[in-house]
Amino acid sequence: MSSPSAAILFLQATAIRAHMQICTFKSVCHDVNARIFVTRELAEVLMGVSDGALLLPEKRRSALSLAGL
Repeated sequence: MSSPSAAILFLQATAIRAHMQICTFKSVCHDVNARIFVTRELAEVLMGVSDGALLLPEKRRSALSLAGL
């Protein structure tokens, strides 16, 4: 990113994509507890961050597997 505003726009676009993906995933998930867990993990994968740090590759693979992706 060349500027802070470009970084902010990138993060906003990523958040929108994550929200859209989660809404789609929720519509096909029947287990409420699993949905909450998996969508949080999926959001972290799509955002690429977890607790303010880059998501570790093994956690990313685990979350994608849980989401069936």
